[in-house]
Amino acid sequence: MTCGLQRIRLSWGGSSGFYVVNVSTPTNPYIEDSLDVYCSGMWISENLAYITCGNNGLKIVDYENLEILGSLGTEGFAKDVVVQGNLAYIAGGEDGMVMVDVSNPSSPEEIKRFNEGGKRIM
Repeated sequence: MTCGLQRIRLSWGGSSGFYVVNVSTPTNPYIEDSLDVYCSGMWISENLAYITCGNNGLKIVDYENLEILGSLGTEGFAKDVVVQGNLAYIAGGEDGMVMVDVSNPSSPEEIKRFNEGGKRIM
């Protein structure tokens, strides 16, 4: 039996953008691509990247081509995102949480907003 990896990708983001790094040769990683968006959080699922962009809400990106497929503005600051099936949960800290239907990546739709006035616990 032969196993091999053709390509491994690692992503990170911050105020300077969203980056995809090729680490197929661990001793020689390189930036494969980047996207000029503020990135406060991300979730990678199959060929999609869900990126929270602070005051600019959520961006859904084709992970192979780094093309923005769709976006959704949110009230407040979008800090992070978790995706489960066709639902994205956007954490907004004191602004609460937003549940989003992402079944159509080009047109995400807010389903519900939760904000019970709670505080973040670390």
